[in-house]
Amino acid sequence: MEKAHLIDEKKYIGDAILGLNDGLVSNLALIAGVAGAVAQSKIVLIAGIAEVLAGAISMMSSNYLSTKSNSELYDKELEREKQEILDMPEVERQEIRDIYAKKGFKGKDLERVVEVITSDEEIWLRVMMEEELGFGKVSDKNPGKAAGYTGLAFVLGAIIPVIPFMIFALSAQALPYAITFTAIALFIGGATKSKFTVKKWYVGGFEMVAIGIFATALTYNLGLLFQI
Repeated sequence: MEKAHLIDEKKYIGDAILGLNDGLVSNLALIAGVAGAVAQSKIVLIAGIAEVLAGAISMMSSNYLSTKSNSELYDKELEREKQEILDMPEVERQEIRDIYAKKGFKGKDLERVVEVITSDEEIWLRVMMEEELGFGKVSDKNPGKAAGYTGLAFVLGAIIPVIPFMIFALSAQALPYAITFTAIALFIGGATKSKFTVKKWYVGGFEMVAIGIFATALTYNLGLLFQI
């Protein structure tokens, strides 16, 4: 039972990594921009905390709606295919025949493939969804859980660059620490994400750091143009 629960939770690793990395990059970039414009850490801190809350809500709602919409679209098309198989079985069989003829099957082999697939409605439906409509296996993620993991990870990531501004009175003192802490977290997040891709772990790590540093440099210099 516990193993099944762990497997179920693994589905949300991608949501958590997305939220963490977005929180780190977006809030560091925002903080750097404000720090470039103002000297007081207090003002930067207010902006950073506001972004933690606003960003988490935005990420949660976006992920919830996206996950829910994908699932609803799949279900709608699945029901349509079911009905077409009931109403027009020969037409749907011909579609299976056409699909596998394009794959190089012919003659008795082609007819055998059609017979095997259409003898099982579940397989028939899956083939139609994947081959005709281009749907991969639908995610069975819970939209609420996906949103929750994304939002929580965003908060954890976004709070990291904020911490130094709670300690130092001047933004110029706090910013180097914010950049350092965030860069370390971004490297870890990027390296972790690479486990689910073909990238080397250190390539994924440095890639995320590069993105974060680029965004930070851009917004910081923009902030310098509007110094208060």
